[in-house]
Amino acid sequence: MELERAQVRHLLPGIRRGFVISAVPIVVIGALLWTDDVPGATSWVVMRVVLAGALWLWTVRLGDGQADPQRSLRVLVAVMALSSLGWGLLSVMVDVSEIEHQVLVVLAIMANIAIVTVTCSAERRVYLASVMPVFLVGLVGLLLRRGDGPLLLPIIMGLGLPYSAAVFVTAHNVLAEGFELERSNAQLLEQLEQRQGELAATNDRLLTATAQQALLLDERSALISSVGHDLGSPLGAALLTAEVLADRPDAVSPEMQRELAGRIRSQVHDAITVLRDLTSSERLERDQPGVGLLELELARVVDDVVVRHRTPSVVIDNSVSDEIVVWADPGLLERIVDNLVGNAVKYTPGGGAIEVGATDARVEVHLWVDDDGPGLPDELQHTVFEPYVRGPSPTSTSGSGVGLYLVRSFVAHHGGRVWWEPSTRGGSRFVVALPSRDASPHPRRGG
Repeated sequence: MELERAQVRHLLPGIRRGFVISAVPIVVIGALLWTDDVPGATSWVVMRVVLAGALWLWTVRLGDGQADPQRSLRVLVAVMALSSLGWGLLSVMVDVSEIEHQVLVVLAIMANIAIVTVTCSAERRVYLASVMPVFLVGLVGLLLRRGDGPLLLPIIMGLGLPYSAAVFVTAHNVLAEGFELERSNAQLLEQLEQRQGELAATNDRLLTATAQQALLLDERSALISSVGHDLGSPLGAALLTAEVLADRPDAVSPEMQRELAGRIRSQVHDAITVLRDLTSSERLERDQPGVGLLELELARVVDDVVVRHRTPSVVIDNSVSDEIVVWADPGLLERIVDNLVGNAVKYTPGGGAIEVGATDARVEVHLWVDDDGPGLPDELQHTVFEPYVRGPSPTSTSGSGVGLYLVRSFVAHHGGRVWWEPSTRGGSRFVVALPSRDASPHPRRGG
């Protein structure tokens, strides 16, 4: 199985520590045996130095990232096997006949085992357990050493080496599986964290969508209730007036007939305005209307709107100069003025007055509508142009709640502005800024 280089390289500190630990008894034993001119000492020391050098070169190559991880693990097993075998062959290659030399070798081997066991990691201890038989074989051979040595030593070596090899293979597989399991766990943990992040993001989107859907349902429910009321009031009044004319035509004077007909016209117009505003609002949410700019005389458009909204109870004055010309779409400009004047009529009490005027500010024209109604409370001054927002009306007439929202949208499509400010009459003043005749027409064709 494939292993990550990073997982194998984490063995380097323990291997190098073991290299230093093993080098100490090699130097000590070699120096003492050379001093006493013990036969075979030179061959054994050379063999141990070669094995130590091979181990060091392998660690350097592994640290540079040049070695294949799987092959590196096999080399580790082989080098450690040869290293442990070198200690076991000490009693075979070297003629350790003196008792003090035998004690020295036994103590050196036992000290090496103890130090490695205490200082090395759990993985290295697994390998250490596999080399113990070879160490023990060397100790047994050392203790039984007499002359040329008994036949028992080769037999013990022959039995110990296969066992050590089998344990080495098992340790190699266990360590490799541990590395693979560690890598798999890391990958699974990373995937789990990623999935948790995706799940949290999806959950947030669902919560947001649910909240938006609930808000939309509330708005639609309120809209349906509002439409029922807003259409029912003018249509009910128109129906009642029409029934009076139909049931008692002889009892109604011509002047009264004209007044009642005017009421019917006004009430039906109010109902049509509600439907038109709601239809325009819905269309604006789906797409944007095209804007075809023309030079239009503002006073003429205002006159047409004032005629439709004039009632006996409210005076509407058009003070727009005939010389003021704007760049505007005819249909949208008529809707802008109609909604502003209609809004002023709804919020102006009986006996009140409304004034529509305009000033030419060179590159733009400021159209304004003044009324002497109740004005706007503080909490509505920043939201009055949002959909379904209504102020307190002193009259019995209410609207769809989207009239001023449509004004803002239509004005924005001309590249203009709209705002509210207190009127000098004590009520509200709504001001619309539109491109004048002297301005280059650059209408905005989007939100």
